[in-house]
Amino acid sequence: MFVDVPNYQPHGVEQVSPNSGTKTYIPTSSSSLTPAEGMLFDTLDAAYNFYKAYADAGGWTVRKGTQHENRGIIINKYFFCSKEGHKEFRPVDTSVEQPSDRWVRRVPSKRTGCQAIIRIKLNDVKKYELYHFTEAHNHDFVHEEDLHFLKENRGVDRAHEDMINKMSNLNIGPVRAFNIMKEVCGGFDKVGATKVDFKNFKKELNLFIGESDAEMFVKRLMRKNFFLPNFSCKYQMMDEGVLKCIFWADEDMKRNFYMFGGVVSFDATYKRNK
Repeated sequence: MFVDVPNYQPHGVEQVSPNSGTKTYIPTSSSSLTPAEGMLFDTLDAAYNFYKAYADAGGWTVRKGTQHENRGIIINKYFFCSKEGHKEFRPVDTSVEQPSDRWVRRVPSKRTGCQAIIRIKLNDVKKYELYHFTEAHNHDFVHEEDLHFLKENRGVDRAHEDMINKMSNLNIGPVRAFNIMKEVCGGFDKVGATKVDFKNFKKELNLFIGESDAEMFVKRLMRKNFFLPNFSCKYQMMDEGVLKCIFWADEDMKRNFYMFGGVVSFDATYKRNK
């Protein structure tokens, strides 16, 4: 039994220098999307969006670069390929304990020193003119169906944050929250983020809460005393200000205890013990 496997063809046009053997890649885009020297734009955002549309069609992403100002007005702006330059490597002395605010995940740089760029300047009629365009890249391109995986094309926005928070209130983790949002939006590429982005946001949120989680938990339960009839909540603190124990019961819990008896307790240190 044979299974049809997608046959991915190289994206763009590959060129090889006859002298040095260096490879360069030219995006294959329609002429209406390809930048040209002399183009005029009303705003810098219009120029950026035009270059981004050209990049999306070609299978790569754009990064905003250097700009020059005169009396608060931008008169010159560069837009690079996102692989422009080389990321600076900063060695870390592992023999010295680093403060927690400097803990970062060290990942290899994906920059290749690409020279693809457009340069925009403000002309005499207050229009932004494209005066320089380098088309060739020193790297191959991503296929259109995989563009949503590129870092510049994804991120956790306010809608994602609300989704993760609401799902967390229902004891649904970030991965399941992503799967639900994928089904609602109609596919992986429609979400605008990945499972890893969801998990990283949840991790950052937990770090932000830090040691205040018990305080938030107690305050939330105590507020219910004002809104829920026959709701009870009692707690005790240790001398160090650490939550020792807490008890709460709403009207349904009390009715169940009256009818059936029995109490369920939870050990809040089970993960630590594990």
